[in-house]
Amino acid sequence: MANCFGEDTYYAYAKEVHKHSWECKKEIYEKMKEGKEPEVQVNEAPLASFFDTLRSSAAGQPQYIPIPVYYQSSQAVNPFAPFQRQKREAMYTSELLKKMVKKVKAKVGTLMCVLKKMGAIDENKNLQIASIKSETEKYSAGLDPALKADLFGIIDKCSEFTKCVEDKDSPLPIELQRIMAFLKCDKKKRVAVCMKADLRKYMSEFDLSAFGMEGDEDDKVEKLLHVLWGADPGTDPLDLLA
Repeated sequence: MANCFGEDTYYAYAKEVHKHSWECKKEIYEKMKEGKEPEVQVNEAPLASFFDTLRSSAAGQPQYIPIPVYYQSSQAVNPFAPFQRQKREAMYTSELLKKMVKKVKAKVGTLMCVLKKMGAIDENKNLQIASIKSETEKYSAGLDPALKADLFGIIDKCSEFTKCVEDKDSPLPIELQRIMAFLKCDKKKRVAVCMKADLRKYMSEFDLSAFGMEGDEDDKVEKLLHVLWGADPGTDPLDLLA
């Protein structure tokens, strides 16, 4: 990403994100220290169902692990007991599950806090597309016009995509589902447009005769991008907040 946006721009953005992240983690920590939880709502029914599944699989039935038992030669050998079974304690206790929920709420609360500080969401956790575009404009001033246009294009595409997201079985409320969907969509497509910018820059080094003569340079770049992207289906861009 540093090569795509330029090191100065990339690290300036990363610095801002990590600054907000540090502030938010501190705020969440202080809040939890006072016995308060982050303002993160969850859908209780799917979450309870998930925990019931964990409990029934881990604690509802006794679990046994095979323990080899070795006998001295002077002892009689029991052919029916090459192994003894030992009961294992439940993997997910009620206390552990509460800690897991608390930890998840802290992480999600930190992310929501960072996005609010950057103007990406409002108080009701609605995506603020105009503000996201304004932030993108701030960090893309010196970029190639084609790359800049692509970056704004993915914001619109990912925004439209989030309108289709609604998983009623998810413990996350619809607002959080759409925020997460937007972030995942944006980071994946951002890698694609950066690859496209690199290909456009080095087009002369590729033999494109197999593509035929139809289409302009941008069409050929798109075709080449699809070929290379398909050759590496495991590409997974890094998330600055990870």
